Amino acid sequence: MQSVAPQIARRINDRAALDLLAAREEMTRSEMRTALGMSQPSILELFDRLLEDGLIEEAGQVEGRRGPRAQAYRINPRRAHVVVARVARQEIVASVSNLLGEFVSTSSAPAPTTDSDALHSDVAECVEAAISRAGVERDQVRLAVVATPGVVDPETGDVGYVAHRPEWRGALRANLEQDLGIPVHLENQVKLLGLAELDARRAETFALVSIGPAGLAAALVLDGTLWRGAHGAAGEIAYMPGGSELPVLGPDNSATGNLGELISRLAVEQPLRLESMTRPIARAIAAICTVIDPGEIILAGPIGRGGGDPLSKAIEDALTAVWPVRVPVTPTRVSGDAVLKGAARAGLDRLLPELWGPQTGLTKA
Repeated sequence: MQSVAPQIARRINDRAALDLLAAREEMTRSEMRTALGMSQPSILELFDRLLEDGLIEEAGQVEGRRGPRAQAYRINPRRAHVVVARVARQEIVASVSNLLGEFVSTSSAPAPTTDSDALHSDVAECVEAAISRAGVERDQVRLAVVATPGVVDPETGDVGYVAHRPEWRGALRANLEQDLGIPVHLENQVKLLGLAELDARRAETFALVSIGPAGLAAALVLDGTLWRGAHGAAGEIAYMPGGSELPVLGPDNSATGNLGELISRLAVEQPLRLESMTRPIARAIAAICTVIDPGEIILAGPIGRGGGDPLSKAIEDALTAVWPVRVPVTPTRVSGDAVLKGAARAGLDRLLPELWGPQTGLTKA
């Protein structure tokens, strides 16, 4: 009977090679042998194994070198796909991502219905349209990640609550899995902004604060890991007091007198006065700093991104007045639909261990 140890070693080596290929885009066998410190027979066996499994493909011959031209290899991005969707009050948008996080199709639909029985059908229809446009085999789509407002309950994996939309509670995941026939992972939209930001910067402990007409919320990333909290509500800073009085929570999870209500009111004023938001947002960020001591604060959302460097500097200056440690405040670096990019990252984080093997400290590129 074959020992388990060689099987584990091969699994680790496969994942290490795939991580390197994903990071460097293309590599030859010789380059991989040097990077991993493996023998030539072991490298030949590794490449044969990955090619047979359809995990890598030829990328053409390397030009501009002396001697025989070497064959380069790359990740096969079409080996499997993840479909992602963003569900908002205004619209539904869905895209299909390959294994490199590249979107190969997009579909959109009008605002979802308020009927909880039909909500999942609206989302499923948009997702199916995106899959159809991608032109991929249906069984190649292995997982769906759906971005939703509100809080996702970690016990059920479904919507825990959305302010002003009590009918969304528990109305998506199980129904979508039945509609689509694949596993469905739900995640808060702002938390997905945090995952997208993690791909765009080196800092591994930061807080992303999304500011927009709907209020504000935060994504907390600690040591490279998104922190959701015990109830999935970490970062729901809109519920913090907006003034000297405690907020009053309503039956539909809306609230009066909280920070989210204050920012929403200021956001619709014309002309928009960003300076009026600076102090209340800085106070909220100071509260975050007392708990996680972030290395950086990133501003996102329509107002956070739109305010650019001037808003970031104003909030950083205001934060310095109430928090003794200087924390850089910068606008987001992620362009395009950052929520869908974060959803693709979340999906690949779940799919790649299944295809490539578990990632360990030895396999980080």
